[in-house]
Amino acid sequence: MMSTKLQGSCLCGNTKYVVNDSFTKAYICHCTQCKKISGSAFASNFFIEEKHLEWLKGKDKVVIYKYPNRDFTKAFCQICGSGLPFLTSDCSRYIIPAGSLSDEPSQIETVNIFCQEITDWEARISTAIKFKQFPE
Repeated sequence: MMSTKLQGSCLCGNTKYVVNDSFTKAYICHCTQCKKISGSAFASNFFIEEKHLEWLKGKDKVVIYKYPNRDFTKAFCQICGSGLPFLTSDCSRYIIPAGSLSDEPSQIETVNIFCQEITDWEARISTAIKFKQFPE
């Protein structure tokens, strides 16, 4: 059976990739490092074997930052700063920032990790008022 391909890119479109829609889990990480590196309340990432991702353009525009005191990495577009896929330290899997995908994956289990580091305001996100766009 052929897996469906999902498109992904950075915000400015200078990097593009395709990946098989064969993710098994989405990891929502609440650790301090993920908060700092994403600039958000948490990081959401998909993991997939290295052979399932193909760069279509702009791989040379990807900058890699390796955190010095932990096996922790951030890849981003050197032009717009968007988070992008990067290989794990053993080069066996890609970690794909969920927001870099243009298409939605199917059949994926979501797992929250480092939950002891969830802040009080972050815990209230699911009950916050929702708008389709900016409120008037």
